[in-house]
Amino acid sequence: MENIFFANDIMSKISLTKIPGVGTARSTALARLGLFYVADIFNFFPSRYEDRRNFSKVNELYDGYTVCVEGCLGTISSKRLDPSGRRMLIQTTLEDETGQIQLIFFNRFLDKQLAEGAKVVIYGSVSVRQDKLQIVSPEIIVLDNDEQKAKEQIANFSRLLPVYPLTEGLKQSYMRKLVAEVFKLYGHLIKENLPSEILSCRSLMDRAQAFKETHLPNDEKNLNEGRKRLKYEELFIKFSSGENVRRESQKTPFYKITSDSKDLLKNLNFCLTDDQTNAIEEILRDMTTCHMSRLLQGDVGSGKTLVALAVANATIKNGYQVAFLAPTEVLAEQIYEEAKKVAPVAAHIAFLTGKTSKTERKLIEEELSNGKINFVIGTHALFSLTEKFKNLALLIIDEQQRFGVNQRKTLLAIKPTPHLLMMTATPIPRTLTQVLYSDMTLSILKQRPLVTKNGIKRKEITTKIVPTKDVQKLLAFVGSEIKNGGRVYWICPRVEDDEASNLPAVEKRVEWLARMLPMFSVGLIHGQMNSDEKLLAMDKFKKGECQLLAGTTVLEVGIDVSEASVIVIESPNRYGMSQLHQLRGRVGRGSRRGVCILLVRQDELNERLKFFASTNDGFLIAEKDLENRGSGDTFGVAQHGFANFLIADPLNDAEIFAEAKEDAKINY
Repeated sequence: MENIFFANDIMSKISLTKIPGVGTARSTALARLGLFYVADIFNFFPSRYEDRRNFSKVNELYDGYTVCVEGCLGTISSKRLDPSGRRMLIQTTLEDETGQIQLIFFNRFLDKQLAEGAKVVIYGSVSVRQDKLQIVSPEIIVLDNDEQKAKEQIANFSRLLPVYPLTEGLKQSYMRKLVAEVFKLYGHLIKENLPSEILSCRSLMDRAQAFKETHLPNDEKNLNEGRKRLKYEELFIKFSSGENVRRESQKTPFYKITSDSKDLLKNLNFCLTDDQTNAIEEILRDMTTCHMSRLLQGDVGSGKTLVALAVANATIKNGYQVAFLAPTEVLAEQIYEEAKKVAPVAAHIAFLTGKTSKTERKLIEEELSNGKINFVIGTHALFSLTEKFKNLALLIIDEQQRFGVNQRKTLLAIKPTPHLLMMTATPIPRTLTQVLYSDMTLSILKQRPLVTKNGIKRKEITTKIVPTKDVQKLLAFVGSEIKNGGRVYWICPRVEDDEASNLPAVEKRVEWLARMLPMFSVGLIHGQMNSDEKLLAMDKFKKGECQLLAGTTVLEVGIDVSEASVIVIESPNRYGMSQLHQLRGRVGRGSRRGVCILLVRQDELNERLKFFASTNDGFLIAEKDLENRGSGDTFGVAQHGFANFLIADPLNDAEIFAEAKEDAKINY
């Protein structure tokens, strides 16, 4: 868990085992949630809140209604569900002056705690069985006979209560008790960290109170104010960090790169898109005037690699070295082959991966040191070259999210610091990009080239939803496509069969496809294969020795086979829409039109898949993906899926976002 709120704070060093009641078993369970220290508890924000402030009468209840009800217990019956008595069914009713409702418990410990006629308060969800209302496993408190004590019990039970994401071995009641205990013991150590000018200008709550109201809210108004303050703080810290990095970057000595983009990529037999041309000019303008640190964000098939190679060419022509880092050997080799076609005469290109022999690696290191090699392309193996470059001026990282921050820092530690161009084929909503990469400038490619690399007009990809009952028709279509020169990907969510899951496994699917389409060669590729096996599978597919390649999402990024025209994706609901978009981008990259088939069971079909099938706009899909994961209102704070945020939500906090960004630039 990112400790953004309490970095270098003493509470980041106080173990939760210091808290009474946190023994070995509970500390192990808490660790599964990433909770080790006191600061982690303050950072562990509720996923939603239960509003128990309003009580209902029995005659007001209906199916699906979650309620607090006060009344008296009727006749109680209990029944053992196993010989040991560990599982027990307890049935009773709750009655008030308007009627009664059945209560069902499976908690054997309640058997001796409940008594007929006892006054209780319950909280639970109403359901209907055999035309009768019931509440199964409600939370319950038995009220004290003393009226004043009973009022205190009700006040403590019927309020806004946080709901935390849990793991095996932990209950909500325990988490709430633990959080309250942490505040009691260490809440006084929460210190203010924002300037008084900001607190006043933005009408923000005191920091310590904000944490308390977020975890232990008194009322809805204070809860909203507390969350607003912490959202602002999180965004302000991230933006300030980005501003500091940006300012330091401006002071960094840099290699000045000058070039006219018009003389680049002369070997191409097609024109760049306006987006590509603009991106090249933006990047080179930075590299001429300052240390460049830029994110190149492009939709599937928008030509990011050509932009990167154009900038690499300019760097080489200026007499400097370039390193191009790719996440997989398949993608690295693909970039290497493309670079050889468009690189300037002055380029001396090397290819380095984990498979490179010691002798060859040593030669590459020597020629990087003396400057003979000025362009090296490879995988993680490049991280070992930090001391070998003569004058590395540009570092390009493809699919940058697949590399850790510390890994990038390894190469950026070279002095003078090389210019940095990071690329991603995953469209990210602009608001989110500005927070995640606030220290970088941004170039965006939305347009897809109108022609292929061979100068042939590109066709649009179509997406179709096919029910599993029509799989025979689908197989006939696949067979026809291959006979006409196309090649087909078939994607499954699992590698191996799992008896506990009915998800299709690619190893079994390969066997089935080979039986159903015996006239064609069916290949297999997945992440558990070693690199040689994956390269061999892709090589056969590229050469046409294999016409149907079944695989997992190892095929998601960067694979470029111009003859690939159809991709079948089974159980598409297992993937996010942005991931589906990446998979869809593997076809339609040549002269053949591309077809994406979503193979679904009838119960899997939903509006989300229909929306995905309706558009090829990756940025629109990314916005919709973020919206689907959005946090919603205060009482349903669903996780938006971006681990970079603990409480802020770039989708719904636009005003706070703008304020924090503006204030961070002032540099208090």
